[in-house]
Amino acid sequence: MADAQTFVNPIVTPQDFTNYMNPQTVYVRVENANTNCWNITSFDIAVVGCEDDEDGDLVENQDEDVDNTSNEGRNSDFNSPDGNLANDDTDGDGIPNYLDDDDDGDGILTADEDYNNNGDPTDDDTNNNDIPDYLEAEVALAVNDFERANFSIYPNPVSDVVNFRFDNGLQIEQAKIYAIDGSLVKTFSEKQLSANSVNVSELMSGVYFIQLKSGKSTIAKKLIVR
Repeated sequence: MADAQTFVNPIVTPQDFTNYMNPQTVYVRVENANTNCWNITSFDIAVVGCEDDEDGDLVENQDEDVDNTSNEGRNSDFNSPDGNLANDDTDGDGIPNYLDDDDDGDGILTADEDYNNNGDPTDDDTNNNDIPDYLEAEVALAVNDFERANFSIYPNPVSDVVNFRFDNGLQIEQAKIYAIDGSLVKTFSEKQLSANSVNVSELMSGVYFIQLKSGKSTIAKKLIVR
C-alpha cells in the first residue's frame, strides 16, 4: 500500500511477477494523466497446485476449471477452462468448485458421484447430456423435504433387503430403482413398502439409484447392490 501511495516499486511486467506469500494482496494505483488525480484499489492472488485436490472430491484442481463464467448453473458452457479456479462455482454457493466437495449443490458429495466406481467422477454422465453428473444437480432427481428430514437408506451396500429411515413420519408411496444409465429397473407400490423396506436380491451386482416418493416430494440416493 505504501509503495502504491508513493508510486515506487511498480510491477513493470505483471506476467513475470513472483509472489512472496500465498495468498498475496497486490495494490493497483490508477491515475488521471490530465488532472494528476489518483486512487488505489487491490486484489488478492493465490497460487494453487494444479495436481492437488483441495476439497478431496477426487477431482484435481486443474479439472475443476470448467468454465470462464462465475455461475455455471446459468451458463453451462462446460469444459472451457480460462486458467482461473476462483470463478468456477457451479452451484452458486460462493465456494469455488476446487474448494467445494459438493460442486453442484445436490446434496451428494462429488466423490460419491463416481457412479461407475473408477475413482474419477469427471467421466460419469448417467443421462448422456455431455455434462458430468457432479456438475449437474438435476441428476439427483430431487433434493427437498426428504433430505431435510434426515432421510437415509441402510444397509448400503446391500445384498438382499434395503431399509428406509426418516425422522418426520413421512409415508413412502412409491419406490423406483434405476440403473446407472437412467433406465427404470423396478417399481415398488405403497403396499409393497408397508415395512419401509424392499428386497433387491434379484438385482445384479452394481450401482443403482433408488427414488422414493411421498406426496410431491421425491429424492434419489445411490444404492450399491452386492
